[in-house]
This record gives sequence, structure tokens and C-alpha cells, in this order.
Amino acid sequence: MSRELVVLPQAAHDANEAYIWYELREPGVGEEFLGQLELCQQTIAVDPDRARRIRGNVRKVKMKRFPYFIYYHTSPDAVTVLAVLHGARHSRQWLQQMKDKPTQ
Repeated sequence: MSRELVVLPQAAHDANEAYIWYELREPGVGEEFLGQLELCQQTIAVDPDRARRIRGNVRKVKMKRFPYFIYYHTSPDAVTVLAVLHGARHSRQWLQQMKDKPTQ
């Protein structure tokens, strides 16, 4: 059974920026990115414990075909998408910020 999927505004913003970047470079690739993102989020909602934990209840999973990671928090009732970040550019900075926050 699937858990409720909640996407935080910052994660939606991250995804939208990636969409725009891909679409400006090659029309249609941004749409492919969003399709892969949706598929990955559906998989997370069905089996959220499948990906490895990186801190507390925060996990990350790599998207197929695109060099992006989805960071999410799990609870008994929901999966909350915290960020959608490019693996090479943003992940280290975001993880450093996570170190300063308490775990749940």
C-alpha cells in the first residue's frame, strides 16, 4: 500500500529549475525529466524503505537517466520529498545544511 506523498515547496522549486534548464537546452527533455521524477516519486511512495538512509529518517534515491537525487523523509503515514538535487552540484551543500538540523 502506498503512503501519502508530500512534496515540500523547495523540492518542487528544485524540480522546476531542473525542468527549465533541460527544456532550454533541448525541448522535450524537461518533460522526460518530470516523467522520470513522477515515476521515482511513485516508487518511493510504494516502497520508501528501499533506499538507503543518509541521516535519521532521511533517505535518498537517484533518478534514472538524470543525475539527480531525491531526498525524502519517511514517517508511518507519509513520505515527504525534501529536495530534488543535482548530484554533482548541490548535494554536498544540502547535506551540510542537514547536519545542522535535528533528526526526527
